[in-house]
Amino acid sequence: MKNLFRLAIGAAVAIGIVPFLAGPATGHDLSGATISCGTVSGTFQDFRAGDHPIAWHVKVGNGSFQTATTIESPSNFVGSGSATANISALTDQLHGTSATVQAFATWASGQSATTSAVLTCGVAVSPATASPTTTSPPQVSAGEATAPTNAGVSPLVASAATPVSGAPRFTG
Repeated sequence: MKNLFRLAIGAAVAIGIVPFLAGPATGHDLSGATISCGTVSGTFQDFRAGDHPIAWHVKVGNGSFQTATTIESPSNFVGSGSATANISALTDQLHGTSATVQAFATWASGQSATTSAVLTCGVAVSPATASPTTTSPPQVSAGEATAPTNAGVSPLVASAATPVSGAPRFTG
């Protein structure tokens, strides 16, 4: 009977302690995580002041995870808040094709589960088109310059072959 009583007390203590210990483990919940071509975001709950900063880590297709600059709202929130990162620079590299985009968040004391979405992002790249050929006017170097003809134009200066009359004059 004494052992049964000890067993009952041990079970009661265990039942009382398990939820107490599980409380912090279930805290820091991420809910409503979304991934789009432009952003990854989520709502976080049960955060303390020392649980920051939150950082999103994003993987596009077969690439590796990269840390994205994350903005918290409100900044360093206590209780519930959100964290969002702009990932368009990463997803634009898909150039109109589809790939799985994965993301998870980290903070001072933990990490969220990885969430993913298949996205088609970026602008499709068209094959290179041949540029039209253009002709530029021929360039003339100084050695190739020719003088204009005088046909039909009266010269402004007399030709050097025309004699100039004049005699020296002394005025005294």
